[in-house]
Amino acid sequence: MKTPLQLGMLITLLTGVAFAQSTTWEYSTKKNLEGKTSDSAIALSNDSASLVIRCQNACEVYVALDDTIAADQASVRVKFNDGPLRTFAVNRGEGSDSLFFKAPMSIIKAIRDNGGYMKVEYRPYERTATVATFGVWNLPPAILARISK
Repeated sequence: MKTPLQLGMLITLLTGVAFAQSTTWEYSTKKNLEGKTSDSAIALSNDSASLVIRCQNACEVYVALDDTIAADQASVRVKFNDGPLRTFAVNRGEGSDSLFFKAPMSIIKAIRDNGGYMKVEYRPYERTATVATFGVWNLPPAILARISK
């Protein structure tokens, strides 16, 4: 039989988990002068990296980093939860501190299908590979709606 203290701790734990899962993405929407809507969703990592999904006419997905990326970085290794290791092609951003997924809809679909945790391995300039971990459950409905378009 559970004591009131144990029951209270269990309720607090479950409430905390539910709250944490509902706040994974920082979502915003904006309209430009023509009235076109753009949606942005940002997930923060265990360090200073951010996973950004930005959609207007088309979507782009990129990892923004505080590190300079190796010049020859053409792909990243990604792992969802305890699933298999996957490789996604990327382009290095102009400032050399971001990696843009070449097939953004495929990564958005992978996030949708494998919600939980997403680990991205990238290579900073003149350093060994680094892994950023993102919580990617509960993708915002406006972003999910763009998948079916």
